[in-house]
Amino acid sequence: MSTQYGRKLSSSALHDLRQRVVSAVEEQGVKAVDAMRIFGVGGTALFRWLKSYLSGGIGSLVPGRRGRAKGHTKLKPHLG
Repeated sequence: MSTQYGRKLSSSALHDLRQRVVSAVEEQGVKAVDAMRIFGVGGTALFRWLKSYLSGGIGSLVPGRRGRAKGHTKLKPHLG
């Protein structure tokens, strides 16, 4: 299976993927390397999800908001 590009997944699909990967490693005893290959995720993401799960439970796997915070812009206001 090829590596998935997480930015293209919806928030609910990303949450589901995180839960399935963590469940496979923590509850079913799948090795991390095998889970990376099976689910097509990178090692950094997998270990970040596992760390989050171990410190905060399954609720910590919910993806946050993406993109720039509302009201923030790259442009500075024109001072004239």
